Amino acid sequence: MDSFIAGFYEKFSPYLHGVPETPASSYTGRCVWGIRPGDTVTWQWSRESFTGSLGTGMSHSEETISFTLEIVELTEDSSQVLVREQHDSFKVFDEHGSSIILDFPYYSYSWVAATDGLSWRIGGGPEQIVIYPLYRDGDTLIDFLLEEISHLPEKSFTEGEYSLSLHGRTSSVSGFTPLKTEWRDVTVQSGTGIVSHYEFYYNDNEYSITTTSTLSLLDTNIDTGSREPYLISLTVAAQLSSSSVTKGEKLGVSVHVEDEESSPVAGISATAAIGDYVVQLADVGGGDYQGQLETSDVREGQYEVVVAVEGSGYESAQDAVSLTVKAAGIPGFPIMSVVSGILIGVVFLHRRATVQAPFFL
Repeated sequence: MDSFIAGFYEKFSPYLHGVPETPASSYTGRCVWGIRPGDTVTWQWSRESFTGSLGTGMSHSEETISFTLEIVELTEDSSQVLVREQHDSFKVFDEHGSSIILDFPYYSYSWVAATDGLSWRIGGGPEQIVIYPLYRDGDTLIDFLLEEISHLPEKSFTEGEYSLSLHGRTSSVSGFTPLKTEWRDVTVQSGTGIVSHYEFYYNDNEYSITTTSTLSLLDTNIDTGSREPYLISLTVAAQLSSSSVTKGEKLGVSVHVEDEESSPVAGISATAAIGDYVVQLADVGGGDYQGQLETSDVREGQYEVVVAVEGSGYESAQDAVSLTVKAAGIPGFPIMSVVSGILIGVVFLHRRATVQAPFFL
């Protein structure tokens, strides 16, 4: 009995002393989460493995676990997350090595270093990311998901109303059975970073191993549509080839775009507009975009040339630059020639009016 009590205390004592102290952090970047203290998420995880063959003998194992995590706290720099997990029972051992399972609910608390995602060890499997940050030091949710399947050559991406889904797999060749086959499906809520579905398949024909695992979201107290995806803010700096043009001249427009980390942003849409007249700017690399505006149909006057940029994962942004459009002269005649011609005509008419007509008897 004494050994049982000692085993009970050794197992349970960490939970009698409350929440562990906040660990020190040397993280100096910026990390943004979609989760908040009080969020509760329940998943179901299942795994099934087959090893061996009919000739050598086969073994089979499977496991299914449901677990619930509650977000208790995030550190000020958002680099670590305090997570609470509820347990319905726990196991202790007596002096003979026999285990006793006690139906005694309790909570365990864990600080998780989570700048790469909140990983959790589930059952007998390896740690797996169950919640991703929405942003970290220039990387967005889609970047984290692509990292998950970076080693797989075939990839596809789908964006839903409230989710992002990626599929990755090894190369498939018709009529050829690869030595190893792997594919992964990952679906994440775009406003929270919570994994709502994860499926993994691996087959090794050389060693006769086939493993599948699935993670599915069962329940959460979060309204999926209430959390907005994190959008990176952009800084736009626009320049014109001239602040004043004559109607009919072409106007050059150049734009430089940076994100909130002051890194240049390429691959987004950039336009320049005078009123309802809009042109698409070309991406010339390094966060720079260029194009030209025609002014033939623009009336003389003062205008704002509005440059707008937008792209997936970014907040829309714009910049405006003042422009003066001047009236053009008469086509084919320099303006001074026209003025000179008018003056000569006036003088000529005046001289004719002063000459008297001849007198006949």
